[in-house]
Order: sequence, then C-alpha cells, then structure tokens
Amino acid sequence: MTNLPAHNYHKLEDWMTAGHTSWLAVVGARSFVNPNGLVVARQLVEDTIEHIQALEDVADRNFGIVSGGADGVDSIGEEVADDCWYRKVIFPPRNRVWEPDGFKARNELVGQLCSFMVAVRCFRTKTWGTGHAAEYTESLGKPVARYVVCANLNCTGHSTDSSWRINDGCSST
Repeated sequence: MTNLPAHNYHKLEDWMTAGHTSWLAVVGARSFVNPNGLVVARQLVEDTIEHIQALEDVADRNFGIVSGGADGVDSIGEEVADDCWYRKVIFPPRNRVWEPDGFKARNELVGQLCSFMVAVRCFRTKTWGTGHAAEYTESLGKPVARYVVCANLNCTGHSTDSSWRINDGCSST
C-alpha cells in the first residue's frame, strides 16, 4: 500500500506510470440506504475489473486500484486489491474540507492518476463528491462506469449516464 503526503505525489506519479499498470479508481458512497448496498457495490467493482481486464488484456500483475481512502466504496476497492494482490494506492485528503487542499483536490488527483474509474453512489446521496470525481475524470477523457444502488433489496445496481438519473422503479428481481 502507498499512502503519501501531497508533497510526494509527483514521485508517486512517476512510480505509477513506470510499470505500465492500468489503474482503476474506485470511488463512491460511504453508506447506502439499501442494507445490501456495500455487497452490491463490491460486485459492481469486481465486474468492472473483469470487464477492463478482458477489454484491455491486462494481466493481474499490471493492474492496480486507486482509492480516496474513504469508508464505503473506496474501502471496497482497497479490499479487492488486497484480496486479489493488486497494487494499491490510497490518497486521503490532506484536510477534511472541500477546499482548500481537501476532498476536491483529492478527487481530482485520483482522476488524474487513474486509467479508468468506477463510481457507485446511493440514490439518496446528499453530497456530490462521487459526482465531482466522475465528472472531473470524464473531463480528462477517461472512461467512467457510473452506478446507482436504489432501496430495492434485490437491486444489483443501475448503470447510469452522466446525469446519474435512473428510472423511478427498480427493474432488478
């Protein structure tokens, strides 16, 4: 695991790009209304990894997870990295505020250093951290898989467009 202060980020960027590793940023909600939300989020993360590896022909040794270090979905990314022996880099915010040098800067750093992003949010999320990370990453021309987990206990996650809108009813059975 790598967890460096901001003044070392340039050194970390050199390390991350030296091995031609594909980095998946895993970002999202800290909690879900749906009690199965974290289980669903983990499955979405694992499915996204499988999809990327198939499309990009990426071997496990050339794959890594980038996390913002938050509870919930970010931590799921870290757990998957540990379980699968992937490389892992965690970027906690320097300050626990949006700005200056807080969550916004951390989100943008994660977006800059990843190759792909998976973002999973709760349908009742009141903050826009996950949305900001996804939008910023997309603005850099990188692919982002967006998912929303609704309250239906059988929900397996809804793929969404950049608006994060889902249908009113859950089609999961």
